[in-house]
Amino acid sequence: MAPQIQRAGLGDRTDVITIGVGGKLNATIKRVTDFFGDRYVDVYSSSVGHDACQPAGTKWIEGICGDAADYWPAKLPGTLLNCAIVGKRVTLVHPDAEGHANTAAHVERAIRIALLER
Repeated sequence: MAPQIQRAGLGDRTDVITIGVGGKLNATIKRVTDFFGDRYVDVYSSSVGHDACQPAGTKWIEGICGDAADYWPAKLPGTLLNCAIVGKRVTLVHPDAEGHANTAAHVERAIRIALLER
């Protein structure tokens, strides 16, 4: 599977290329869970279109620098990454509340199905 390349304009001076690896990553996770006889919960499919490049209210993932609570660091120690200069926190492509809620709903459903199969 070839990576999908997507251009995201981030202002008049910055253009970032992001590589969509979610599908490939999740296919690998599914293969490993199948190998060990575990249950794979697909949260990737339902999150398509909610990536970090989407506007607030649509995205379920914060980018490298994103909106997060004050306990998230503004700078990444040992690196030059400083999200404080744009009023953000270092989130390193982490799910936001909506992303966590989506995952929780899918995991809860998988647990309920597993309990019914007992």
